Amino acid sequence: MTLLILGHLIVFFMSMGHDEIVAELVEDGWLIGQYAERFEIVIGFVLFLCWSALTLRLFTVLQRARASSGLCPACDEAKR
Repeated sequence: MTLLILGHLIVFFMSMGHDEIVAELVEDGWLIGQYAERFEIVIGFVLFLCWSALTLRLFTVLQRARASSGLCPACDEAKR
């Protein structure tokens, strides 16, 4: 659970500064300047996919915890 929350924080902070990351990569010569906007879109999309995967995994972990704790009688009946 802690790693999932940490992953969310890392992806959040990277998404806040992904345009600066691309600007630094262009300045250092890692990326071509005329394609900087495209790289920003690609990096933003990849970060969105990472955020989605982390969120789905968090929901599955919480669902399993709720089902195994006995807090949800309907979940216990569904297992039977």
